[in-house]
Amino acid sequence: MLDLVGGGGGDEQDGQLGRGHGGGVGCDGGLDLCHGFLLGTSLFALGESSAYLSYAAEAVAIAERLGDEHLARGLALQTNAFWFTGDNSRALESAHRAVAIAEKVGDHVLLVHAYMNLGLVCRTVGDYQRALTLYANIVELLPGDGDPERLGRVLYPEVNARNELAGLHAELGQFDRAATIYDEAVRRAERIGHTATLLVTRLDIGQALVRRGAFHDAIPGLEATNQALRDAGLGLWLIRGWAILGYSLVMIGRVPEGIALLRDAVEQTARGRRTDETRWMTFLSERGPVAFVLLALAMVALLTEAIRALRREEDPEHALSAWALLGTVAVLLVVSTFDAVLLLPAPALLAWGLLGALSPPSRPRTVIELPTSRRVAAMLLVTILGGLAIARSSTQLAAMSVFESSTRASRIERAAELDPGSYRIHLRLAEAYAKRGSCANVRLHAGMARALFPNAAAPKRLLAGCGR
Repeated sequence: MLDLVGGGGGDEQDGQLGRGHGGGVGCDGGLDLCHGFLLGTSLFALGESSAYLSYAAEAVAIAERLGDEHLARGLALQTNAFWFTGDNSRALESAHRAVAIAEKVGDHVLLVHAYMNLGLVCRTVGDYQRALTLYANIVELLPGDGDPERLGRVLYPEVNARNELAGLHAELGQFDRAATIYDEAVRRAERIGHTATLLVTRLDIGQALVRRGAFHDAIPGLEATNQALRDAGLGLWLIRGWAILGYSLVMIGRVPEGIALLRDAVEQTARGRRTDETRWMTFLSERGPVAFVLLALAMVALLTEAIRALRREEDPEHALSAWALLGTVAVLLVVSTFDAVLLLPAPALLAWGLLGALSPPSRPRTVIELPTSRRVAAMLLVTILGGLAIARSSTQLAAMSVFESSTRASRIERAAELDPGSYRIHLRLAEAYAKRGSCANVRLHAGMARALFPNAAAPKRLLAGCGR
């Protein structure tokens, strides 16, 4: 049976509340606070994001009345909940509060919780050096000489901290260092015998191999780990496993299998507002063969033009523009090695805007003089189009606000009226009506979701259930 509560062999309730195998802190802040921590870690493991946020907020509200030690634990839980749902700005704010309180109190268990959660957020936002320091601190706090302590977390922190530390080294290209740390993490996980901790460690190792480009080495282990995660009911990590395995399969030419896994991972991620797993789809989009060739040709052309401009330009201002173009291309190539920046709206706008502004003209430019009447008309057109874009964005934000605030079908219908082009909203409505047996409404909303994404599996499954 899946061990979500126990510490992998000790007293089950003690393992969840922070005394796994006889160490750490107890949950002596009252039944309500214990209830929040107990449910919080289990909800995380099950991927129930909305409920997890709710219980984390409840835990903090109770802990604020009980003193700093309890507040530090409550904030650590809330930090993890914010991070889990992709709200990194609020996660950072909560994590910094937790670290400040934990360092003031000086309790090593509180420090482990605070450092672990701040490290997760720092890694997500790209602050790798800070994350490396935090995980190294945890390794020092938990040398693992005595009995293992779970400290109320889903995974054993003495293993998880080493996994995160190794993962950071892998993302920085330090693969040999990462492999050494992973070897130690696996030994500890096997000694502890906690299913989730061991499987996540194996999944992390597979991800490091994929980052190294060793797809054929990674795939057998990823397939076995995904099967074990499925058998254990660990859906949260199974989604991540689908994403990594799907990307790997595509990169070795098994495209249909890989795309199917990636599509499933993206669909499941969208329901829980997770962002980490979707990176593998964006990696494929940016680094797949066709996209890679097109981007490479564009970068080569820009570099060639910049070098030519440096050789023939005698004007210092034009020479500086050419140097700036070379620097911009270099920065894009380095950053794109680690993240799909050219698929994100803000950095893509900045990058291509800079490249366009700094690129030397390929042919003589023609200046077209506009009379006052045409300038006014152009400004009016831009104002109208801008207003429409703002109105569209506002209705989408309002729809998401309504959508996230309630699970009632009537409220979600209101969200669909505000944003009729939302696949996520129509799919949620179709699923809700399917549970009620209302096939007419299922056909309506699943049909609209399928029209938006014809190849998505979920709308097809819902429509098939209603005879279409």
